[in-house]
Amino acid sequence: MFDDIMKLASQGGVEASDGKYAHYDPDTGQLLGYYTNDVHGTNIPEPHLRITNEQWQHALQTNANYVVNGELVTISETPTLTPEERDAIWRGNCIHALMTYVDPYAGNVLRWSDLSEERRSEIKEYRNHVLNLHRHTPKDYDESLLLPEWVDVE
Repeated sequence: MFDDIMKLASQGGVEASDGKYAHYDPDTGQLLGYYTNDVHGTNIPEPHLRITNEQWQHALQTNANYVVNGELVTISETPTLTPEERDAIWRGNCIHALMTYVDPYAGNVLRWSDLSEERRSEIKEYRNHVLNLHRHTPKDYDESLLLPEWVDVE
């Protein structure tokens, strides 16, 4: 499976990271920690944002402390977020995952046809769930919003 995903990555279908991840709180977007495959193996907590070495270095230099719309950002004060703002951060991070990790498969006929029926079903289910986020709030967050495990390049 790893070889298949790396082949897709080399063809531009999946952005291969440097094996670094930013773990964040799904309700607030607050950054909870950094993880790397070299140290943590595949024991990376969800939800997480796959990041490059350059993004990690920049986040450390700027003291990034939140993930907003798939970006590591620095918020100097602990914000008092309204429920609507928390919902917007949560939805933004889910939609970022959809566009970054799912749409390269779902939006490319050749890659889609290479997937097994089971994987197509997983992608469809995740994509439909994210597209219906207007019916959900962060308190509804559950395992069904996690990307299918095989989508990660590890």
